[in-house]
Amino acid sequence: MISAAYIPYNTLPHIFGENHKGITLNFGGKYFYEIEENNNEILIINRKNNIHFIKGFYHKSIPLVSAIVGKNGVGKTSLLKILNTFERTLIILEQGGEEVIINKTSKEFISNEPQHLGINDISLEKLYYSPFLDYDLKDIHSPVALVSYFESDLQQYYLDNIHRYLIFLNHSIIEELKSAYKYFPFYEYLDFFIKKYDKSYFRKIYIESKIGNPNRGDSLIHELNKNISDLENRSDAYTMDKESFIEYNKSIVENLQSDSLTHKLDKLWNLEEYKSESSQYIINQDNFLKDLEITILSFLMMNTIFALIHESINGNYNYSNLLQAGTFEERLDEFIKWYIINQDEGLYESIKDRVEIKAVNYRDILEKIDQNKIIGELGIDIRKFRLSIKNKILTVGKSKELYDFIKDNFTILENNLIRIDVKGDLEKYNQFFQMYKELIQSFRNTGLVIDFSLFEFVPNKKLSTGEKAILDFYSSLYSYIQTYQNKPHHNKENYLLLLDEADLGYHPLWKKKFILAITKTLPILFSELLPQKRNNETKEYEFLKNTVANLQIIFTTHDPLSLSDIPSSNIIFLDKNENDKTIISSKQKKTFGANISDLLSDSFFIEDGLMGDFAKEKIEETIQWIDENKEPENRGTSFEEKLKYYKKVIELIDEQIIKLKLAEMISELVEDKEFQRKLINEEIKFLEQKKKEL
Repeated sequence: MISAAYIPYNTLPHIFGENHKGITLNFGGKYFYEIEENNNEILIINRKNNIHFIKGFYHKSIPLVSAIVGKNGVGKTSLLKILNTFERTLIILEQGGEEVIINKTSKEFISNEPQHLGINDISLEKLYYSPFLDYDLKDIHSPVALVSYFESDLQQYYLDNIHRYLIFLNHSIIEELKSAYKYFPFYEYLDFFIKKYDKSYFRKIYIESKIGNPNRGDSLIHELNKNISDLENRSDAYTMDKESFIEYNKSIVENLQSDSLTHKLDKLWNLEEYKSESSQYIINQDNFLKDLEITILSFLMMNTIFALIHESINGNYNYSNLLQAGTFEERLDEFIKWYIINQDEGLYESIKDRVEIKAVNYRDILEKIDQNKIIGELGIDIRKFRLSIKNKILTVGKSKELYDFIKDNFTILENNLIRIDVKGDLEKYNQFFQMYKELIQSFRNTGLVIDFSLFEFVPNKKLSTGEKAILDFYSSLYSYIQTYQNKPHHNKENYLLLLDEADLGYHPLWKKKFILAITKTLPILFSELLPQKRNNETKEYEFLKNTVANLQIIFTTHDPLSLSDIPSSNIIFLDKNENDKTIISSKQKKTFGANISDLLSDSFFIEDGLMGDFAKEKIEETIQWIDENKEPENRGTSFEEKLKYYKKVIELIDEQIIKLKLAEMISELVEDKEFQRKLINEEIKFLEQKKKEL
């Protein structure tokens, strides 16, 4: 376990100030250390027994739980970043009866102690967890931090979260968690249904731009210039009547519509098997598979149009072939033909005899495109053409695979949705989510400028922010364990779990239970990682017999609710000095087993009392008003109105001593005991009720 860390002179000037002295952090191990440095060396000048250290206090496989606390801005996250890399730091680990020194400073560590071992003698994996989606945390590169799951957009992140929740909720540890967290968030099933798209979602991009028909504007200009020229060259007087003017404009519109996206989409949506009863939406929500088909086809249609933004060797695909296709699968085949012909008809002619152009053969088609040499003979850089065609074909192939998988593996319920049972076939669900995420990525790779999504996912229980926070924490750790349990070099003997405000968003009751819960449950999760060590002779990894993974926990918080479970000797208290620079507070504080209200009342956590500042200001305002109006001659015309107002303020106060004292002051002010008597009677009723409940 890490017992101490030394941060050398001026390593973190943005936190501790320019030219700060070396900082020693003691985490509550067997010893407390004093460390110093000179120009070239770092040495331990004092080692003192920690009389409060108890081996296995939290759990036999958790050697130490420590905390770094302080106000916002004191550098808690920066210290965890240092511990996540050990960069520029000297680390002291207590391993068995020996000390292991990891020196990543620029200076030499000097010691006369023979038990000081080198870095290669320790098997340690560091895992930093933060619930924040903060770009500044990307450089930490931790596999369990939530920001590491945010690869491209919120949709992918949302899907990843749902997937991780599903896998974790399937785990037997849930019952153990419920013993610690009585109301641990859990849902029995997850429903998904086809996303309901407005037709304008697909039309608006085309309508608002020239995308889809690069000649759209040119066609209009050509038609108008032609008519202007005709009129200018007429020798006779000419005036167009209303009917002729309408026909003239209709002809231009017809010319422009002949190749427009909206025209093609309308024809697709009006096919008998897909026609929606609504003029607004593309689906009817009464047939899951048909709704899925038309949604996929609508997105594939967008790819035929956006292909033309780039320079290409255009062919001429006949759109009626797609409309006349008899099945969804045949329409997918037509889209592949369209994608190839649209960008290079020569390529289509060269490969159609070598492979049947069908969605089911999309991998073979992609291979034939890579092998094709004909386009290269044109002397054009064909890489962008091939990549564009291949990306679009991939969307078709992945669409068919997902569609077939859903049709073959899921039961569609009467209300046109599919239900995923949390305790159901996890392997099937994993495959579904993986296929869906791959399909989303394939559409993104085509450069599609509208967001691609097919489904809405709804658990049977609406989770609160706090419930999601605790699920994020556990599912993220379990996802790491699942990913790496079969990779020997990640199965370490020791793990350092760095939790950066992991309790953020928890209800106070959950914060109070946080340490008990993680010390009970995390050893169960991490027991699935079986420690292995590389044999330098055989070059193979070998299991360490009779060894379980040790898990040291260091967490940050600025909330004292978790600290009554941590001995003060295990806590690093960070504070600010008069120059607004961070210091390590030397003030002794009582934490372990301390009453929460005592912790809160410590000025280190809450300055100037426990009351909210708004309430405090209102109470002070009330007192000031009473003082100003003690003399009748000082009272203005608004006195009675203000008196009513401040009586109402006093009635809101739930701290009875303050409430009754203010009522007494009001009674003395107006020489009327009725208000005071009323509040006292209310307090008596309250106490009598509490007495009955005992």
